[in-house]
Amino acid sequence: MGKPIVAVDFDGVLHAYTTGWHGPAVVADGPVLGALEWLVKLLPHFDVAVHSARSSSWAGRSAMRTWMRKHLAQLFMECSVDVSLELMRASGFSPGMDRPDVEAQRFAQHVVRRVQWPKYKPPAHLTVDDRAHCFTGVFPTAEQIRAFTPWNKSPRAVARAQGERSVEMERRPRGVDTAGGGAAE
Repeated sequence: MGKPIVAVDFDGVLHAYTTGWHGPAVVADGPVLGALEWLVKLLPHFDVAVHSARSSSWAGRSAMRTWMRKHLAQLFMECSVDVSLELMRASGFSPGMDRPDVEAQRFAQHVVRRVQWPKYKPPAHLTVDDRAHCFTGVFPTAEQIRAFTPWNKSPRAVARAQGERSVEMERRPRGVDTAGGGAAE
């Protein structure tokens, strides 16, 4: 028996989705801060299935995989060596001896292959979605449903997006010695 499935909605959870819908094959924004690191760290514990309204289309699933490869490779290149090593361990990636940019592409492809890309939301142990109500046995009223705001449209999220940095990640270009100001060896 496999690991429990965590279903992760793409738009609004992984993809920032700030510019709205432009069709299933158009993924216009970058990642939600910390989302890709979080996803990689789930892989040792869960089967991760990324789904979206765009999942029913082959072009939509392809666009999500392409977007994820691009942003995972970018993350790999921008984060500290310690964080890169942590992400490699979590994903089960074994680096080779290629240039960092080549290894970044290999890492990204490895992660994308470990993630499931179903056409429809799968039965899951847990679903992470920005547009869902956690049902606790009490049904929301029509007014509560009408007043619903996804997390990235709330005043707190807007303030965060306008400048708050993630304390979880120390991002810096590879080869930069932040303490001494010169290139790292």
